[in-house]
Amino acid sequence: MKQLVRKMAAAATIVVVGVAGAGAAAAAAAPAADRKPDTRVAMRPMVADALGDLRVHVRPFNGAKAYHFRGTVAVNFEISGTGKGGDRIKHTGGIALRKGHDRITLRRFWIDLDRNRLSGLVNGQVRADLFRLSVPSGRPKLGDVRLRLTRPAAKAINQTFGVHAFSGGDTFGFATVRS
Repeated sequence: MKQLVRKMAAAATIVVVGVAGAGAAAAAAAPAADRKPDTRVAMRPMVADALGDLRVHVRPFNGAKAYHFRGTVAVNFEISGTGKGGDRIKHTGGIALRKGHDRITLRRFWIDLDRNRLSGLVNGQVRADLFRLSVPSGRPKLGDVRLRLTRPAAKAINQTFGVHAFSGGDTFGFATVRS
């Protein structure tokens, strides 16, 4: 079971956060058949719609790829290695969320399997827990792992973009590790 959770948690990596409102970013190419191991994060469709309505635009960077997936948006983050005896899965790539002059960048995603958390480097300065991971996802066609926003992550999104749309514990998306 722990090995299954590890694989699922790796998928959670990305940050679905980055996928947020990725209408424009969705034009990026779908993954190639000869791809490296990665984590696919599919945004919950109603979250993608809400971010679009709020005019929050998303731009993947450093190798992350966004594309249309099963009626929503997905982002792939390449797995770059492990740490902490294999209980931490590290990813490359990132996402920039932007509305006008307000912006949040998220990169260097880590999945910590001991704590069932996905963290990222926020605005290039501080590592923070972004999501709690839970299995089963309840939406296997979108991903094996459910990504639930942490309270600090929800608060940061709300404050940055001047909204009250997100709460700690909300399902933001679903992730799958692909090897």
